[in-house]
Amino acid sequence: MNPGTRRASLLAVVLPLLFSCTPPSSTEEFIKVSEARNGIYSFKLDLSDSLSVYDLSFYTRVDRNSLETKGENPRIRLVATWISPSGKTFTETVYMPAGDAEGIIRKYRTGVQPKEFGEWTLNVKAFSQEKGFRGLGLICDRNGTR
Repeated sequence: MNPGTRRASLLAVVLPLLFSCTPPSSTEEFIKVSEARNGIYSFKLDLSDSLSVYDLSFYTRVDRNSLETKGENPRIRLVATWISPSGKTFTETVYMPAGDAEGIIRKYRTGVQPKEFGEWTLNVKAFSQEKGFRGLGLICDRNGTR
């Protein structure tokens, strides 16, 4: 085998391996009500890519036949506590519609650029008055670069 053919063969093997090692552009996790600890849904987020910008969305499902409409648009109160890799915390309250059996997805934050890179924890306490609330999910999308 001549050197040119050998290099081409090596590149044909190595290049797909390089591209297969890229992190996924989106991660998703759903935690059932029965798996939440004391009503807290705990999500681990890998925000270690210093060049990425992230979009986060919450999603949930409520059994349709048990949805008790309290007004036009029942909402779920979410108390979200962010814990940085160094242990700093930030807490905020947000609201989302209760949804139904098909589920509902709502943007939580767009264009997130963390000051610290690494694994973050997002603990969310969900206050739902809806019977049939199934749990809470989080979608984290890497959406471009800084």
